[in-house]
Amino acid sequence: MVGEREVERRKRGFPAIFAKGAMSAPVALALPGVWLLFLLLPVSARWSDRGEGEVQIGYAAIAAFAVLYLSAFEMLRRGRDRETAELSMRTGVFLICAMVVADVIIVSSLGQRATGTAIYLAVVAVVLLPVISAAVLIVSMATALLVASFVVDGWDPDWATPALVLCAGFLMWGIRRIVERNQALITQREQSTAKLLQQERSRFAQDLHDILGHSLTVIAVKSELAGKLIDIDLDRARTEVQDLERLARDALADVRRAVHGYKDLSLVTEIPKARQALESAGIEAQLPRFVAHVDPHLRDLFAWTMREGITNVIRHSSASICTVELYSDRIIIEDDGVGLPGGDTTRDPKQDESWERVGAGHGLSGLVERASAVGAEVRTRSLPTGGFILEVVGGPKP
Repeated sequence: MVGEREVERRKRGFPAIFAKGAMSAPVALALPGVWLLFLLLPVSARWSDRGEGEVQIGYAAIAAFAVLYLSAFEMLRRGRDRETAELSMRTGVFLICAMVVADVIIVSSLGQRATGTAIYLAVVAVVLLPVISAAVLIVSMATALLVASFVVDGWDPDWATPALVLCAGFLMWGIRRIVERNQALITQREQSTAKLLQQERSRFAQDLHDILGHSLTVIAVKSELAGKLIDIDLDRARTEVQDLERLARDALADVRRAVHGYKDLSLVTEIPKARQALESAGIEAQLPRFVAHVDPHLRDLFAWTMREGITNVIRHSSASICTVELYSDRIIIEDDGVGLPGGDTTRDPKQDESWERVGAGHGLSGLVERASAVGAEVRTRSLPTGGFILEVVGGPKP
């Protein structure tokens, strides 16, 4: 949202230097206000003639000029949202015109010593107007002052004041650019923070799915089995209920670890869990007994693969046998179930919509992301005679 507002401000020509939070009220008025002390120079130059009507008009014009000058910065300070920015732009043009009129009256009443007021006008033009418009106004003022110093009776040729007007405008443009870039960095940081927060939320949602999906699947299977055994074998039903309690506690512990950021799995502990889950679902488990030969940097990934693959076998395959093969650089999970539509094809689980149709959800897309993070590849194959293969192949060592 901050970025959209900033783009809108730039489209309208409204400078980001006064975007929300760029500066506080005291600083916004004190910094430009202190330079008003130099307006005392043309006042003191004609102080001896202060009784003359023309000089009094000039003094009144200086007072009005100072009020307009401060009003411009106060108006900019308050123009902090998109709707106000449009109003501020119109008001800014009005303030520039009013300051030009006041400046003309000041110079006409107090003479050449008052031409320094054009410097203030150059500063306000830079912060109020788009860059091109401000540049045209500043160059026009500098040219007018230079020409007037040569053609107006009683004036001395003056190159300094026009040069100061141009320098003041250029300096203020540089300050404006610095503050705009700082504001852009702040905006970028806020957007990056929001993006990181969203990524962390997605990561946690994925981890929660990965952690709970397996446990809840086994709990559902065991609950169904316990319900069927109540009238047949009460002792075994009691055992299944005890297992349900243990699984629920394990799931709660997993969630707590995920909340605290300790979400790594152990390949050693996943194998007996997978065996128990498969047997509870009535599926023959042919699982490896050892993991020492597996590359250490792939063990966590293979543990996640084991959990998600076994969960999908229990949920979707209608298989009678599930086989897991572990190698140093790969894991293969195969079942003799219904497979996927389409026969003997290899699919990317993150791109193939059929995974969503069989309920893979965040699990396999999350597995692809985990595999990519360590340079591994996820492969799937549905066999024409029935059955499904999930294979994760490790990449080179980091």
